[in-house]
Amino acid sequence: MRTCALRATWPLLLLALAACENLTTPFDEAAFAPIRSSGSAAITGRAAGYMGDPHWEKVQTRVAHHLGVGLMPANAYTDEVARTIWKNAPTEVVLDPRLTQFVRKTTTDGDGNFSFGHVAPGSYYVFCRFTWPSRETVLDNFNDYVTKDYLNEETLYAKVTITGGETVRIGAWLLGGSTGTPVDNPPNLQEPRIF
Repeated sequence: MRTCALRATWPLLLLALAACENLTTPFDEAAFAPIRSSGSAAITGRAAGYMGDPHWEKVQTRVAHHLGVGLMPANAYTDEVARTIWKNAPTEVVLDPRLTQFVRKTTTDGDGNFSFGHVAPGSYYVFCRFTWPSRETVLDNFNDYVTKDYLNEETLYAKVTITGGETVRIGAWLLGGSTGTPVDNPPNLQEPRIF
């Protein structure tokens, strides 16, 4: 049986990890240069997600307070990280240990707000590991209906481009849907739940 070593620390533990595989894109330190440069732009947002279809059910809002949020340059290597790990959610992937040097991190406040200042021009990924409680009724082995409580987890991310000194705002994310697609104006949200 083949085993893989997980070479990730915070904030890479924010990544959804799955099936034992390696990334094929070589790690190029020069492609990470923007994260070490200082600029006049800012990236702000709120670690809030919504779930549900407004046509069929009431849409629920989840706000994550005191949650770690990461910022790293978008390049060929991190595009593969987003595609392979965040979107496809494998179990275990060997990441280049140098990656942690090129990730800025912050923590959301009590309302889920976060901000990265002094961002240089370039393309970036903003990401966080989002967890929210769920409940469903299922049929067990004895043909009885039972209620199961569990936690859903998803890596939420957005790719943003900075061209100058502007402030880019990340909207809310759709949970359990198309990860990576922030939505600026979610429909008819109920009051947020802080967790």
